[in-house]
Amino acid sequence: MEALHLLRSLVGACIEHRAVVYKFPDRNLEQCLNKSPWLLTWQIRTRIIYQICSALIFLYSNKPNPILHGHLTLDYILLDAEFNCTVLIPEGTSTSNPNPKGKFTEYIETGSRKLGDDVYSFGVMIVRLVTGSSDARTEREARGAYTGEWSMGNVDHTAGNWPFELAKELACFGSRCYISSKSSSCTVEEILKDFWNILDVINNLTNNELLQYSAIEDSDETRKQRYRQSSESQGSGSSIRKHTFNEMSSIAWFSYTDIERATNVLSESSNMGLWRYGSLYKGYLDNSRVCIKMLDPKVMQGMDEFLEEVKVLNELTHPNLVEYVGACLEPRAVVFKYPNSNLEHCLDKSPRLLTWQIRTRIISQICSALAFLYSRKPHPIIHGNLRLKSILLDDNFNCMVLIPEGTATNPHPRGKFTEYIETGNRRLGSDVFSLGVTILRILTGLSTAGIERKMDDVYNGEEELMRNVDHIAGNWPLQLAKELAYFGLKCCYSSKSNRLHVEESMKDLGNFLAVINNFINKEEFLYSDHKDSKSISYGTTSEDEKSNVSSRTSSIQVFSYLEIERATNGLSESTKIGQGGYGSVYKGYLDNTEVAIKMLDARSQQGLEEFIQELEVLGQMRHPNLVKLIGACFKLRSLVYEFLSEGSLEDFLKNRPEHLTWQMRTRIVYEICSALIFLHSNKPQPLVHGDLKPANILLDSNFNSKLADFGLCRFLPEGTNTVAFLQTANIKGTEWYIDPDFLEAGKLSPGCDVYSFGVTILRILTGAPPARVVMKVYRANERKKVMTIVDPTAGPWPDHVAEYLACVGLKCCEPERRNSELMMEISTGLKDILAKIGA
Repeated sequence: MEALHLLRSLVGACIEHRAVVYKFPDRNLEQCLNKSPWLLTWQIRTRIIYQICSALIFLYSNKPNPILHGHLTLDYILLDAEFNCTVLIPEGTSTSNPNPKGKFTEYIETGSRKLGDDVYSFGVMIVRLVTGSSDARTEREARGAYTGEWSMGNVDHTAGNWPFELAKELACFGSRCYISSKSSSCTVEEILKDFWNILDVINNLTNNELLQYSAIEDSDETRKQRYRQSSESQGSGSSIRKHTFNEMSSIAWFSYTDIERATNVLSESSNMGLWRYGSLYKGYLDNSRVCIKMLDPKVMQGMDEFLEEVKVLNELTHPNLVEYVGACLEPRAVVFKYPNSNLEHCLDKSPRLLTWQIRTRIISQICSALAFLYSRKPHPIIHGNLRLKSILLDDNFNCMVLIPEGTATNPHPRGKFTEYIETGNRRLGSDVFSLGVTILRILTGLSTAGIERKMDDVYNGEEELMRNVDHIAGNWPLQLAKELAYFGLKCCYSSKSNRLHVEESMKDLGNFLAVINNFINKEEFLYSDHKDSKSISYGTTSEDEKSNVSSRTSSIQVFSYLEIERATNGLSESTKIGQGGYGSVYKGYLDNTEVAIKMLDARSQQGLEEFIQELEVLGQMRHPNLVKLIGACFKLRSLVYEFLSEGSLEDFLKNRPEHLTWQMRTRIVYEICSALIFLHSNKPQPLVHGDLKPANILLDSNFNSKLADFGLCRFLPEGTNTVAFLQTANIKGTEWYIDPDFLEAGKLSPGCDVYSFGVTILRILTGAPPARVVMKVYRANERKKVMTIVDPTAGPWPDHVAEYLACVGLKCCEPERRNSELMMEISTGLKDILAKIGA
C-alpha cells in the first residue's frame, strides 16, 4: 500500500516560522458537499471513500508506530480537478505519541489523539457522503443503518442512482465505524482488517472499475456506456433508458469541466437568473455563445425523465425555437445556443432598437413557435413559462423561444391560468395568458405590473390606444396597433376559461398570424446585419436619402449590435466613462483596439438627422486635431471613436489644472485654432462646428488636443455665410459659449465658432468658470493687470504669452472681428510663440 492519497504534494517548509507548505489541489470535500453536491456522483463519492480508506490503512500500517490522523473532517479532504482526494495531515500527527486505543469521548475530554477519533470521524464521513445529511443528522442516519432500518430513501439522490447493495454496504460500514469507535477494546489490527474488507466490498460491487473512473476525462461514448450499465443493474426503467440512449447518438454530451469553463466556474457574471427548476448561465462552448440551464439538484427528476426530455428537445427544430446544442449528465444541464440578448433586456435597456416593424415581426415569430409546439403529435407541448426573458434575440432581432425544463415530458393541454398559479402544473391557459401579456408589453413598452393596471384602458377607443403604444418604436399604423391590442387582450381574458382547448387556440393563432403576416408583407423591412451589408434601416428616411448616406459613409467601418454589446460588456456601468445630454459614452475594445463608443439616447432631441450628420462629417474629414471616427452601429445609433486616454479639457480645467502647464495650454489653443481653420475652409461647403467648448476638446496621452462632438455641426450652403438653425434648445447648458448673435437670430455661421473659441481661450488662460469670464478678462486687460487673473497652477506665465492670449480671446468675442482673417492671424501669432518657447 502506497501513500497515494496522502499529501503527495509537499512543497517545502519554513524553519523560522515553523510552517509546512503543500500544494492546494482545487477545493475541499466540505465545500463540494455544501455548495455543489451534484458534482459528486455516487461513483465519485464511492471512489473518495475508497481513497480515504487507503490513506488511513497506510498511516495505521506505519512501523514501528501506527500514525493516527486525529482530525479527520471534510475540510481536510482536498479534491483535485478530477475529484481525486488527498488527505491533509494536521500538525503534530507524525511526532505525537500515538496510543492506538481509547474511544471518541476521551478525545473530547482530554484532547489526546486516539484511534477511536479516526474511526468515528471516518464513519461520520461515509454516512454523510452516502446520505448527504448534515453533521447534526448523521448520527440518526448511522443508527438507522446499524439497526437495519435502511432504505433507498435515505441516500442522497443528487448523486444519481446509487446501486442498492453498494449504498447499503457503505452505510452499514459507516455506522459500524460510528458504533465501534466508542469501544475501548478497539485495536489497530481489528480496524485494519475492517478497512481491508470494505475495500474488497467496494471492488467487488463495482467490478474493480471505480479507480479507473474519471469524471473529467470520460468520452461521450464512455459516459453513455457507464449509464447503460448502471441502468441495466437497476431493473425498472432500464429498457426505457437503453432505448433512449440508442436514439441519442447525435447528441453532444458535455462534461462538468466543459460547463465550468464555459461559465467561468458558474460565476455571478455569467448567471442570467433563476429558472423554473434551476439557474440559467451564459458562456462559450467551442467558440459559440451558449446558455446553460443547470437543473436544481433538489428537483427529483429521474434519469429516465431527463434523458427522455433531452431526446425530445433534440428533435424540436423550428427557426423560432432556441437551437439545442447538447446536455451534461453530471450535473444535469441542458445547453442551447444563446443568440444575443433577450427581449426583456432590449425593452428595458434599449427600446429604441425595437422599431414597430421589428416588434411586429417578433410577435409573429413567437406565435409561430407556439403554434409549432401545440401541433406536435401525439401530445401538444405546453411551454408553461413564457415571458420576455425566455424570448431570445439574435443580432438581426429574429426571436427564438427558450424551452423550459420539464416542458417536453409533462404536457397537460387543459385547465386555466389560476390553476397554474396554485398547482405549478403547466396548463394551456398559462401560455395563452402569458402570450397576451407579452404582446401588450411589446406594443406599449409597459412593465407587467403596468399592463395589469392599464389592461382595461389599452383598447378604450382609438385615441386612448394610440396614447398607450410605445412611441419610441416609431409611428405605429393604427390598424396594426388595434389588431395587436385586441388579440393580446383576448388572450388575457380567454385564458381564464375552463373550456380552453388546443384546437381552439391553434385556430386563433392561425387567424392572428394571417393578419399580422399580411401587415409584414406590405411593409419594407430592412433588417440586414450591418457587418455584412451596407443596407441600413433609417426608419422613415427616403430611398434616395438612404443611398446618399451610404455613398458618403462608405469608408466607415460598420459594427453590428452584438459587437458593440461585447465591446462594452453588455453596456455595463463599469465601462461607462461619460454621460451627456445626447446619451452615454462607453469604453471598450473592438478588433483588439481600445475605443470610445458614444450611444445616443432614444429620448434625446438629437435624432437620426444629427446622428447621420456627425457620421458624414467625421467619415469624410481627416485632420490631426479632429477626433478620428472609426465606425458606427446603425441599429444602436452609436458612433465608435479612437479612445483618448486623458479625457476632456474641461475635466482638467475643473479638477486637475496643475497638470496643464502654460506651454501645454498655449499649444492646445494653437491646435484648436488649426482645426477650426480646417473646418471653415472646407470645399465646396465650409463647416461650422456649432458646439465648441472645453468638454468637446479631448486629449490623448501626450496631451495633443482633438476637437470632438459634431452632432450640431452644419455645412454652409455654397455662396452663403450662414445657415438657419432652429434647434437652440438642443444646446442648453452651454450658453456661456454661445454667440449672442446666434441666440438672437438662430443662424449658425463660422463667427459662432470663433466666439466659442474666444471664451475657450480665456478659460484656458484663467482657469475660471465660463460665467462672465469675458467681462473678467476685459476689465483686467483695460487696467493692464492681465497677470493678476492668469491660472497660477499652470506655472509662471511669460507676460507676452498671457497678454497675447487675453488679447486674441477678447477679439474673438467682438462681433466685428469674428472672421477667417482673425483666425489666420491667431494661428500665425501662436505658431511664432510656440517656436520661440520650443513647445
